[in-house]
Amino acid sequence: MQDKNQQWTDFIVQSPYEIMCNIVSNLDIDSAARCLDVCRIWRHKLLDCPDPWKFVTIDDTVENDTWEKHKINRLLPKILSKHVEKLRVITLSKHVSQEISLIGTGDFYNLKSLVFEYNGKVAIDISIARYNRR
Repeated sequence: MQDKNQQWTDFIVQSPYEIMCNIVSNLDIDSAARCLDVCRIWRHKLLDCPDPWKFVTIDDTVENDTWEKHKINRLLPKILSKHVEKLRVITLSKHVSQEISLIGTGDFYNLKSLVFEYNGKVAIDISIARYNRR
C-alpha cells in the first residue's frame, strides 16, 4: 500500500526536449495520441515533437475506427499538419470530400507524399517536390 504523502516523479515533464522527443519517436501513432491526454504539459511537449506525426494515415474504414484515430483527425489540420511528411487516406467511399477538406484546412508545408486508397487499391499517389524559390 502506498503512502498518501509519497511523491512521484514525471520523467517526461522533467526530461530535456530532445530526450522526450527521442522516446516518443519510438511509439506508434496511436500510442503517441494516447499520451496527449496524460496532462497539459505532455500534450504541449508532444505536439511540438515532429517524429511521431511524420507519417499519418486517415482511415475511415469501420474496422479501424478508434478513439486515437479521431483525435489525430481533429488535431491534424491545425496542429499536426506542420509535421506531416507522408499522408495516406484510406476510404471506402468514392466521395472523399471530407478528407480533402480536412487536408485543405491545414498547413502541410512539409508534405512530400499524398496517397489516396479506395477499396484497397491506390487511387492517387502524389510525390510532392519542393523547389527553392528565389
